[in-house]
Order: sequence, then structure tokens, then C-alpha cells
Amino acid sequence: MKEENGNPFSQIGLTAAASLNRALRAISRFEHTLGGFGEGRERYPQRQEEYRRRVTSYQLRQGSAFCFADELAKKCRTLREVEDALAASASEDAEVEAVP
Repeated sequence: MKEENGNPFSQIGLTAAASLNRALRAISRFEHTLGGFGEGRERYPQRQEEYRRRVTSYQLRQGSAFCFADELAKKCRTLREVEDALAASASEDAEVEAVP
């Protein structure tokens, strides 16, 4: 074995320390993952109940009239008017640029 600083096991010690460090990091990551898994299992029933309430709420509203239908129709008409005005303006600009 090669001696370093009078210690014949220094190279082996460094390799063992590096291996131990990698193993401890892996264990730490594993414990963190397990902890998150446990928290997820605890929250699962709560999330499931929330999703059931949402589905029920959506099913109750299904088939009923949209309460903002009139406002939506008005905004769609306004949008069409703006788009028509922009299209007319663009075609006028194109005609002006085409004239020599």
C-alpha cells in the first residue's frame, strides 16, 4: 500500500469516507421522498372530497342558462365591430401604399 503522510490507509479512508457520504445522501433523499409520500397519503382524502364537491357543483350547473350570456353576446358584437374596423383600416392602408 502507498503511504501518505505516514498513514498506509489514507487512500482507503478517503474512498470509504466518499462512499459513506454518498450512502448518507442517498438515505437522506430516500427519507425525504418517504416523508412526502406520507404527507400525500394524508392529504389524499381531503383532495378527493374537494373534487367530489366540485363535480357535484358542476353537475348542478350543467344544462342551466349561463348568467352572463347577454353580456358575452354584447362583448362578442363589440369585438366583431373592432375587427371589422381594423380590417377596413388595413385595406385602406394597403390601397394608399399601392398608389405610386
